[in-house]
Amino acid sequence: MFINPLLEPYRLLDLTGLGTIRGAVAAVLLYEFGMYVMASQYAPQ
Repeated sequence: MFINPLLEPYRLLDLTGLGTIRGAVAAVLLYEFGMYVMASQYAPQ
């Protein structure tokens, strides 16, 4: 996979060792967690 050398210093997590399938699962879980946090922040009280 191609990684842009200009964006390399801004990488938050180095997940290159996970592979394709585990990386995709980790990406979906991180996305879902982010959506959960965002929805809980903007939920009506």
